[in-house]
Amino acid sequence: MTTLRLVAIEARHNAALLLVPVILLGAWYLIDAQLWEPYLWSSTNELLRKSVVPLAGPAIAGAAAWMAGNDRRRAITDLLSTTPHPTLSRHLTRWFATAVWALLAYVVVAVYMFSRTTLHATWGGPEFWSVAIAEVALLAFAAWGYLAGYLSASRFTAPIVAVVAFSGQMFVANSMAAMGDGTQRSTWPTLLAVSNVTERSAPWQALLYAGLTFTAIAALWLAQRRDLVRGALLALAIVPVVGGVVMIWAGVPRWDYANNRLVDGWGNTIAAEEYTAPEPVCRGDDVVVC
Repeated sequence: MTTLRLVAIEARHNAALLLVPVILLGAWYLIDAQLWEPYLWSSTNELLRKSVVPLAGPAIAGAAAWMAGNDRRRAITDLLSTTPHPTLSRHLTRWFATAVWALLAYVVVAVYMFSRTTLHATWGGPEFWSVAIAEVALLAFAAWGYLAGYLSASRFTAPIVAVVAFSGQMFVANSMAAMGDGTQRSTWPTLLAVSNVTERSAPWQALLYAGLTFTAIAALWLAQRRDLVRGALLALAIVPVVGGVVMIWAGVPRWDYANNRLVDGWGNTIAAEEYTAPEPVCRGDDVVVC
């Protein structure tokens, strides 16, 4: 039986299928509540980042935790261990079959928003790179939810995982620091959240969430049997996570008061973008409109 067929079978009998309409309705409500203007690509790209993953991520993490503990709750793990299908492969199939529903829900929302904006916008375009990062982030949510469900098969694990995932991402996305003048300012950890991704931090966010996904998978493999090779793989998977966080931190501009310049975390000067003079576009003969 091919891998795709196994994924299809798992997907058809997956609890995450029930979450698709919930994710779509929740995303629609959040988009509508924030007064989406489909005439501007900037508005569409920003709302897509802020309205889907904050809801779909915790939801799919909870669903993955539920699916991971299914076999142990039904007391059929001993029976499954006698099958020729490798244990890790079986878990990866179920994990991806769970995550794929969140990926599809995100794509549906993205296609809808991009299609409407394409009909109305006169300039700009979709940020496909932010869509790719969101998809990788959803895989990471599902992977860590699955790991939690595998380690604890309790019926309470799934809702706890969903609440923790939601609270954690909200804390990171809205982290603030008090300034000397009494005001508050966003701190650099906000750039770790998908909702606050920028074009500058995008490659490192992709590295971060890909690393988180592989870290959860490596930890799942290690939990099945502890040995040196699996431990080394887990340590190796943590490297891109640390690298992504460090590079996001380093990429945040800060002002060097001693030398009166804008620098990154390594002290390198950040050059200001060159100014491009606007060119008027004029139409008409008798009455010229620019």
